[in-house]
Amino acid sequence: DAPLDAARRQAVVSRLQTSAAACDGDRVSVAEDGDCSFELMKDREYLPTQAVLAAGRERARQGDVLTADLLQRITALQQTPTACSRARAAHFPNHGAAATMNYLVIQLKRGLRDQRPIAFTGSWIYGGCPAQDLSCLFLPQTVCNMSIA
Repeated sequence: DAPLDAARRQAVVSRLQTSAAACDGDRVSVAEDGDCSFELMKDREYLPTQAVLAAGRERARQGDVLTADLLQRITALQQTPTACSRARAAHFPNHGAAATMNYLVIQLKRGLRDQRPIAFTGSWIYGGCPAQDLSCLFLPQTVCNMSIA
């Protein structure tokens, strides 16, 4: 599959953003028709109808399309040897596993924005990783050699 073009990507995002209904006060709706039947401060449970479940599955499927598109664009950028001359080294900090993951995501987003592969450097100190790098968690992130980046 080819990556989504910008217009199609925006159309999917718009559908996802407008599918949530706006309700007054403490009421919420997960239904496409905006029934606003669930009141946060009074109702203890909400059992969605089959129509609501089907609409949720469709929204998830649309989100999956965006996720697949994003993964394809990141992979294409990170795994293209001819792009290595534009690669940027990013030394990740160890300020907690969650903070480090957030940093990795930010760097990948920056790489997509600038159309430059990101080559991560640093020692992964969490989880007893013998290699002390990201290979304990992920497949190789880039084909770029750090001596080139």
